[in-house]
Amino acid sequence: MDYDRVSLPKGVLAEEVHIAVESTTWHELETRLADQAPNEACCFALTRPSRGIRRITVILREVIWPEPGEVEATPGNLELSPGYLSRAMDAAVDEGPMVGLCLVHTHPKSEVFGEGTGHFSPRDDWYEKRLFPTLTLERSGAIAASIVIGSRGDIDARVWWRDADFTVTQPAHALRRVGPELTITGKIIPTQQSWTAPPVCGVKRGGGDCKTFVSASLALEERAA
Repeated sequence: MDYDRVSLPKGVLAEEVHIAVESTTWHELETRLADQAPNEACCFALTRPSRGIRRITVILREVIWPEPGEVEATPGNLELSPGYLSRAMDAAVDEGPMVGLCLVHTHPKSEVFGEGTGHFSPRDDWYEKRLFPTLTLERSGAIAASIVIGSRGDIDARVWWRDADFTVTQPAHALRRVGPELTITGKIIPTQQSWTAPPVCGVKRGGGDCKTFVSASLALEERAA
C-alpha cells in the first residue's frame, strides 16, 4: 500500500479550531497510553462542540478505553476491532446528536523507529480517511476529532465533520488543557498546525505565554454561546 499518495478531503469549519480537555483527563490519557510503549496505543473520547464567534472548540469528555482483545498493537501499527468501534459509536449515539468521537493514539519511542513524532503519518491519513466517514455518518450535528501524541509530548490534531454527503477534515490549531470546570486557568499545547498556520495566541515554536489569549477568547466564546 502506497500511503504517501493519500490525500485528505479538506474543509473549513471555522477560522480557528481548538480542542479542549480537562487537565485530569489529559493526564490520564497520556499516562495510560504511554504505559503501553513501545507499542502504539489508542482510545476514544466523547466530544461536544462549543461554537464561538470565530472559533470552534471540540471538548473532550468521557474516555472509552479498549477492552482486552479490542486493539492489536505493535510499535508501528494499530488495528481496532469492529466491536470496539461499535461500542464507541453506541456510546456517542446514547449521549445525543451533538456528541461525536475523538480517536487518540500514540507514536511511542521504540528501538525500531526511535523517538515517536507527534505528527500524523501517511498511514494515519489512510486509516482515518476510511474510518471517519463511518464515525460521522448521520451525525451532522457532531464534530469528531483525532489526536496523535509523540513520545516527547508533542501532538498533532484535527477535526472531522459531515458536510452534506461528504466527511471532511481541518487541522486543529491548538489543544487547550484546562481546569476541571473548563476555566481560564489552562495551558495551551500547540499542534503541528501552529507552526504553519497564522499564529494562534502568539504561540511560536519553542513556547509562549497564552494566558491572556485564553482569558479573552473564552470570554468571547461564552458570550457567543
